[in-house]
Amino acid sequence: MIKPVGSETLQPLFIYDPDKLVRREDVDVFLDMTRGTDSHALVEEALRRRRPVATPNKSLIREHGAGLETLARIQHDEWSANENLRINTVVPGPINSPLRGKTHPGENTDALPAPESLTPLYLYLLGPDSRGVSGRTFSAQP
Repeated sequence: MIKPVGSETLQPLFIYDPDKLVRREDVDVFLDMTRGTDSHALVEEALRRRRPVATPNKSLIREHGAGLETLARIQHDEWSANENLRINTVVPGPINSPLRGKTHPGENTDALPAPESLTPLYLYLLGPDSRGVSGRTFSAQP
């Protein structure tokens, strides 16, 4: 959902073209749920516009993960003069999620960490304790 500037109501995101949405000045965070082939370009554009990005796109991460880490480090270098701006990457690893059960049907997902186990890392990265922490890749699991 998005609340356009000057509007009192939320509107569904699917009515917006993702390519135009990533360029809107009133978008603070870009959550990539497109799962399409243009995801990499959209994520790159969002980062170029200094927007935080989250993507569950396994294909994007698998094919471009190293590139996304490099892009995050480059962005960190560009932002280094402003300590209030942070960019990091998180490798969550396998978790006990409904999607994992569908993509790995023979795996005992009960042995995997719950999605909620990632919350402390994300809260740390979003919170004041991580000020000055930027340009790093975090593994959410040992």
